[in-house]
Amino acid sequence: MSRDVCSTPPPPLRKQCIMPSVVATEEKISEDQKKPITARIIVWAVKAAFAGAVAFGVLNILCMFYRVVPNYVSGAKGMTTSARKPNQRYVSFTEGFGHGRVDKNGYINPPEFAEHDTHDVVIMGSSHMEALQLPQEEITVSLMGAKFGELRLYNVGFTGHNFLTCTKYLQRVIQVEMPKYVVMETMFLNFDSETARLALSEDKPRTSSPDNKPRRRMIQLPKLPYVDLLRFQWHGGHQFRGGTLRDNLWTRADQTLEIMHPEQLAGVIDQIGRTAGENDVRLIIMYHPALAINDDGSATPKTNPDDLRFFADACSEAGITFVDMTDIFLKAYADDHVLPHGFANTRIGTGHLNADGHRMIAEELSRVIREMEHARAAREAGNNNVGDKP
Repeated sequence: MSRDVCSTPPPPLRKQCIMPSVVATEEKISEDQKKPITARIIVWAVKAAFAGAVAFGVLNILCMFYRVVPNYVSGAKGMTTSARKPNQRYVSFTEGFGHGRVDKNGYINPPEFAEHDTHDVVIMGSSHMEALQLPQEEITVSLMGAKFGELRLYNVGFTGHNFLTCTKYLQRVIQVEMPKYVVMETMFLNFDSETARLALSEDKPRTSSPDNKPRRRMIQLPKLPYVDLLRFQWHGGHQFRGGTLRDNLWTRADQTLEIMHPEQLAGVIDQIGRTAGENDVRLIIMYHPALAINDDGSATPKTNPDDLRFFADACSEAGITFVDMTDIFLKAYADDHVLPHGFANTRIGTGHLNADGHRMIAEELSRVIREMEHARAAREAGNNNVGDKP
């Protein structure tokens, strides 16, 4: 028996069960290890670039629903330094929840407003009047249009156009639009000297198109939303960090800035008053101050009383109608606890005009212009009656 056991050959060793995929992976790894390190780096770089491109594409698709604003181009009618690329949709959720379509001239208006060659009422102003932060139907010109069926309105508000910049383009607006009324919007009543110099000097139109043709052709391609968003955020942060937001002063407390000389400001106001008068245009300057909330919950306008008094007197002497929204804003806050500036996704009380601000401004401007229309009609009727007398 022992001999039988010894003579019995040992059982063959069982092969370990290995999944085919594992074997293939191990073989692939061994093959990859045999490749030169340069080739492995190239393969890794290609994979990383592909993954980055896919991620970048996804980010751009998501940003298309967050912020897409058309490029600057040369203004078709020359009424502003630049205009937006015409007939483009815009979405802006970085501040407020704005969306709409740029009209055929590059400005923000209901499309039917741009169909007329001339307009009775033209609104000039800054980004507050361009109002990318709101749905198009909630901005001042749209709300006023609903109240004036008999008057043709148009908005040429444009980003960066402070009051002084608007004064340079008043003559051109009158030549192109031949309006009866021009409204100039301003949030500020005084300016530092450097801002005044830049605004009142001759400048080239601000566009997104460079001078050389190859780059100009490239810029005509649709903007990458994610890149544009990064540029927008960097630019905004740089302004606040670097202190370049010095277009205007709420008070004279900051003595580090040289204030525009009052006589120079009065001269600008007198000049635009004469320009309007010579063309039989009624000029309206609308001032909308920001409100500061005090510790006790009350609101105070961020306005220097001396600047307000000086500006109002200068307008009166120049024959300009000065519309001060201060009392209306304060009453709205006291009665309904609403502020004219700021949004739920930024900070209430700061930033651009919100829907309540545009609504109050549209109502007040509509009231003022309607009164002017009645007065104009009465004057014309009186002149006709005088002419009919023997």
